[in-house]
Amino acid sequence: MHTEANLLRDFAIIMGVAGLGIVVVRRLGLPSILGYLIAGVLIGPFTFDNPLIEDLETIRRLADIGLVLLLFALGLEFGWERIRHVGPKVFFIGAVDITLMIALGLVFAKSVVSRHRIPKETLSHTMMGPTQVPTTAESTEKG
Repeated sequence: MHTEANLLRDFAIIMGVAGLGIVVVRRLGLPSILGYLIAGVLIGPFTFDNPLIEDLETIRRLADIGLVLLLFALGLEFGWERIRHVGPKVFFIGAVDITLMIALGLVFAKSVVSRHRIPKETLSHTMMGPTQVPTTAESTEKG
């Protein structure tokens, strides 16, 4: 019962801070999502020395479920015609964005490597590292 009470308390804090954030940003004429983002920063585990939320792992799991449900709801609102109409534009913008970010990252990394005499292997490890971290973390969680 103790963990259920803590979870209920954590959830009440989250909903209260999020509701307050919504009220503030709406009065300022800003989008609601900004209120949620501000609330998330305020109650997140890295803002204060003693986080407001006690059971971070359970809240993270609930947040993951909430994200899946949000994406599902968004998917229901889009009809096939709208997806067919918007799809090529989104694909083109995504491809340009990814290509541009990779090019900028390579230019930046090469300039850092040449200025600071960093071994070239460091560049390849730096580029591959972010893709390996989630895979390693997931395999150690299961293991």
